[in-house]
Amino acid sequence: MKGAERAINVNGLEESYINNFFLNSVSIEAETAGQISYSRNWNLEDVTIKTLDNSRVELHHTSGIEFPDEVYVNP
Repeated sequence: MKGAERAINVNGLEESYINNFFLNSVSIEAETAGQISYSRNWNLEDVTIKTLDNSRVELHHTSGIEFPDEVYVNP
């Protein structure tokens, strides 16, 4: 995906988490990385995020979610 405002914008609820999400072979170019809240247990395989502002995905009220350095392809 190219030209998005945010690469990722996911909002679960305190009483209803987004669980067991799987991203495979995804490449996103966006203005900013975005955020994830109230989510658990994400699996990333072959995922890249390139942003204009060199930001990273912000995680709030999450567990089992990691976006390692190799996900980000900013210069």
